[in-house]
Formats: sequence, C-alpha cells, structure tokens
Amino acid sequence: TLDGKGYTISNLRIDRTDENQGLFATIFYGGTVKNLTIKGVKIDATSIDCIGAIAGKCQWYTPLITNCKVVFTADSYIKGKDYVGGVVGYAETSDSIDIYDCSVEGQAANVAISGNNYVGGVVGKLRGRFNVEGCRVLANISGAKYIGGICGYSDDEYYPHTTCRIEENSFTGILSADSYVGGIVGECHYGKSIQACTSKAEIHVETGYAGGIVGCLYDTSIIACYSDG
Repeated sequence: TLDGKGYTISNLRIDRTDENQGLFATIFYGGTVKNLTIKGVKIDATSIDCIGAIAGKCQWYTPLITNCKVVFTADSYIKGKDYVGGVVGYAETSDSIDIYDCSVEGQAANVAISGNNYVGGVVGKLRGRFNVEGCRVLANISGAKYIGGICGYSDDEYYPHTTCRIEENSFTGILSADSYVGGIVGECHYGKSIQACTSKAEIHVETGYAGGIVGCLYDTSIIACYSDG
C-alpha cells in the first residue's frame, strides 16, 4: 500500500522500452494506491503497451486506486501505443478492480493523453469485474479506435452479467478518433451499469461509431446520464 497522505510527486518522467509504464509498472494482489497527486507527468512510449500515470497495468485480487490526482502542466503528456490511460493503462481481473474519486486534469498545451487503440481519460481498457466511480477528467484525448473520456473499452466477456459499475464520472474536453469514441466509454460490452455520468465533449470521428456517452454498446444499461457537446 502506498498512502500519499495528500503529498505530491512532481515532474515524473518515464522513458523506458519495456511494457507496463507508470509510477508502478503493475499493481496486483490487493495493492493499493491512495491520497496521492502526480503533477507534471511525461511518459513518451508511443511503441509500448500499457501506459498510465499511476500504473501501467492492474490485475488480480482486488487492486484499489482511490483519491489520486494526475495534474497536467503545460508540457505534460502521456503517450503510448495500446492500452493508455490517465490513471491506469490496462485493468483485468476475475475479482474486482476499484478506481474511486480520481481526477485527471490540468493545462496540457494540446493532447494530454494519446495512443493507438484503447485510450481513456482514467483507464484504457477494463476487462472482468470492476468499479469506476466518482472520477473526473478534464483533458484532450486522441487515438485510433476505442477512445473514451473515462474508459476506452470495457467488457465482461469472461464473466458476463456480473456487477460492474461506471458511475458518477465526468469528462470535459476534446476526443479525436477514427471510430468507437464516446464521451464516457468508447465501446462497452455486457452486464455493466453506466449511471449518473456527465460528458461535455467535443468529439471528432473519422468513420463512425461515436456517442456523447458511449460510441458502441452491447447489453449494458445507461441510466441518468447527460451529454452536451
């Protein structure tokens, strides 16, 4: 467990050639990060998968990230190939991954978070059982496919119709993609509730599958959400 106790890590720079890049490469087996701010992050990994400011990857046995902030300065950015997120790049578990009350925001000059496929303001891709609640993103995000203000892509294909929640999250910014782009989630599959989320997004899409809340939706409930943009 890392309890930041409200302190800030400033000017985090990561420039490596291996996968899973972030303050932590991987958080798993109940690992917890809380009460921490990362300010002025620069991760330049355009040929690398699984990139996030807090963790490149989360998996197995209930990882928890709560009350963490990622603050972009004028020259900040997070760049990756696939599975790129402001907080976590890729998250998968049969148990539960919980991301609560996190924020991604600041004064990045242009695109703050970018990649190819599976790019999100909080997490690039979610698979399995998860809860993402109370998160706020104020940033510009770009990619090719599966781009979302909160999550690029989420599915529960391995564990269908379990209780997964994407609730009370908000996104404000510009989303640019070829297709599968949404103000909250780019594409969403199976058994989840997207509830009480707000999107104020300017969306640019090349070929289709775009939505104010979700770009492409399968077997998922959208309840009490708001889109303006």
